[in-house]
Amino acid sequence: MGFKWLHVAVVLILGIVSGCVNQVAFVEPSFQKVDYSDLQPTNTRPSVNVIVEFQRCGKPLPAVTGGTRQAVIQVLHKSNLFASVSGGVVGPKARIEITINNTKGESQGSGYVTGLTAGVVGTKTYDPYIFTASYYTEGKDVIKKEYNHKLYAMLGGSGFGKDINTMSVSKAFNQVVEDFVLRFLRDLQIDGAI
Repeated sequence: MGFKWLHVAVVLILGIVSGCVNQVAFVEPSFQKVDYSDLQPTNTRPSVNVIVEFQRCGKPLPAVTGGTRQAVIQVLHKSNLFASVSGGVVGPKARIEITINNTKGESQGSGYVTGLTAGVVGTKTYDPYIFTASYYTEGKDVIKKEYNHKLYAMLGGSGFGKDINTMSVSKAFNQVVEDFVLRFLRDLQIDGAI
């Protein structure tokens, strides 16, 4: 009987302590950043349809695609380069097709040890992403671009260092999406497509 209560107490303590383990992330700083102010306003501002797919190791992951689509649409709206942005509709408008593939990353450390030490010993991971985007307009050649980016995360431990701007994992992922989309839009402008 005593063993059962001890087991329950240990599980409860670990559950409470594990809630105190901090998870932080940051975005690869060497990715060539583009700011909204780097985009040049246009007089033509076409309407655009957007098709987005999130993948994990090349396989569609519908559970993440919806949120990723919303993040992409938000960046396109904020860019102010398009008269309107529609998600998932294929029609006569210009079209942007985006695939974000989260390829297999690596971990340093053990999640078990992180939990056992109440987060004192951390687990570092990185997630590489391949962003493929195509821009279609009637009567013009398709413009296709591909970019690579990374998101780093740490569960527990002392973090990444004082000079690293850390944030929540979801905010870091949205930053990766914004970085990708802004870079693509800037490259479309350099190519004279928008």
